Amino acid sequence: MTQIKEKRFFVLEADKKNKNHRVFTEQLLKSWCASEKLKEAGYDIECAIDDGEYDYDFIKDEFNVGRITKLEMEGKKLFATCQFKTEGEFPYLNEINTEEGFLDKCAITPKGKGAVKNQIVQEDYELYGFNLIWAHESAFAEEVPAETAKA
Repeated sequence: MTQIKEKRFFVLEADKKNKNHRVFTEQLLKSWCASEKLKEAGYDIECAIDDGEYDYDFIKDEFNVGRITKLEMEGKKLFATCQFKTEGEFPYLNEINTEEGFLDKCAITPKGKGAVKNQIVQEDYELYGFNLIWAHESAFAEEVPAETAKA
């Protein structure tokens, strides 16, 4: 029996401006949590580490390293439970499955497309899936005070 690699990630906080000056509303995030796509098959996770060009539409199969099996809100914070593939020829799959602490250096970010009005992402946002990126590159990462980051 194959062991499943699973990790829960903080994704983003609702109604809070991210580093790209965008705000995702609580209503939008709750719609993701209740979506039929999530219930039926989950959302795909695309490995976008070291891929400077991941702003294309949809998820590329050759970079699909897993899926989101659960999205849940805790207060205004969105968390994702992720299951990662254990076999195949995918970017960073070996590191995901064998390198202790590798996923702790990563973040999960939404990948989709929709209108933005007054810096607020609108309800027409179509969520394609999620990207796995380095945590320090995430527009949603919580700010860490400089003194703490050096410790």
